[in-house]
Amino acid sequence: MPVSLYGSPMLRSRRTFGVLSLLTCGLTCALVYAAVYRLPGFASLGPLRNLVATLLASLPFALAVLLAERRWPGSLGLKVNQRVERIPAPRLDRVDMAVLVGGALVMRLALPGSAVVASDDAYRYIWDGKVQAAGQNPYAHAPDSPALAQLAQGDPFWPKIYRRDMRTVYPPLAQLWFWLAYLLGGVSVIGLKTIFLLHELASVLLLLTLLRRWGLPAGRALIYAWSPLAVVQGFAGNHLDTLLVPWLFLALLLADEHPFFSGAALGASAMIRPVTALGGPALALFRPSRETVLVGGGFLLACGALSLPYAAVGLDAMTESLRTYGQHWQFNGSLFKVADALLNQWAPFRPALYGTIALCSLASALVRVDRDTRMTLGIGAYFALAPTVYPWYLLSILALSAVTGGAFPVALPALITLADLVYVDGAAGGRWEVPRPALWLEYVGLYGLIALRLISHFRAIRRTHTY
Repeated sequence: MPVSLYGSPMLRSRRTFGVLSLLTCGLTCALVYAAVYRLPGFASLGPLRNLVATLLASLPFALAVLLAERRWPGSLGLKVNQRVERIPAPRLDRVDMAVLVGGALVMRLALPGSAVVASDDAYRYIWDGKVQAAGQNPYAHAPDSPALAQLAQGDPFWPKIYRRDMRTVYPPLAQLWFWLAYLLGGVSVIGLKTIFLLHELASVLLLLTLLRRWGLPAGRALIYAWSPLAVVQGFAGNHLDTLLVPWLFLALLLADEHPFFSGAALGASAMIRPVTALGGPALALFRPSRETVLVGGGFLLACGALSLPYAAVGLDAMTESLRTYGQHWQFNGSLFKVADALLNQWAPFRPALYGTIALCSLASALVRVDRDTRMTLGIGAYFALAPTVYPWYLLSILALSAVTGGAFPVALPALITLADLVYVDGAAGGRWEVPRPALWLEYVGLYGLIALRLISHFRAIRRTHTY
């Protein structure tokens, strides 16, 4: 006669204790966020609230991941194995689903719904949406253009927009969401928060579906859903990278059976943050040539279709600010600083740098590892060499590495958010640079974890060949 997995009182008691322990960790994170962003005593921290919230929440988050490892063995992914055969895992029961998804929602709802914290990007998002609602093309004029003077009059967000002399830098799919956010909430971040929350919910559900289909532990969904990087830099910081995550998961989910739509999903993510296009070779290679063409076709069609509503101003106007950003901006880079110190006097340095990034991404797609790992390496090559690496840019890396597991995505929030110490250094010395000790700690930690992961991977390959 079959016996329920939790039929014995001892097993039921252990499961209840495990669920309650996870809930405690999740509620602790939520209380940290509520305290840091809502209590007046923390307001004096100003833009450093993101760093404080991340560091305080990192301990209960890490403990939650360890508990998930006990609840769903393999969630942390410390053992590196090639997934030769994907056997779908059983669905989560209602209690587990409620804990994982409910915890993610509670953490985000603990944050103030109308606040703009640490970053002024949200002001530009809402402005771009307002311009579109007025029937204008957001790529046609900079916010301080006389053509938009009537829209700017009396707008409380307009004076807070960064670089009002520049056209928008944000790609077409992001613009469509900005337009919808303005229609929902007007000149406030309420509409934006609503869209972000729905995207976060979609991300968690798609990740759970992906993990189940690939036979991976459901606890890995917690690595993204409860991550302080996603909650603080993505949701609290009102950053558009939150919008691209579900498209990345959808691209992976459709990769095996629907290559065309998988490529289209990746194209959609690139129309929010173009760097995700570097995951394209990993998605397209190591498959029949017909499927490679379908992936590429889906990607190009999605990019073209999403750009079409804005194409009347021409490609030059649509990419003007993006090109300026790529040529002149720099912040929190790692390997870029070495290259810049050696080659910054060489006129074609930046174009050569981006060409090198493209080649590194293509080379990483040829490594014989799982597709999600190759995509992580392809996109990660950009961030290793990029001149500008804000913490929220790494949401795509967090999402993809959550599928693989390991210590890297768990430590990533605390390490990358050390870049926020720029606010201390900037206030003290008038510079916009991350303090050197913080920069060293940030990248020695991140590259050290990557190196350990690679060593574990090659050891696993050696053991496979030995036996």
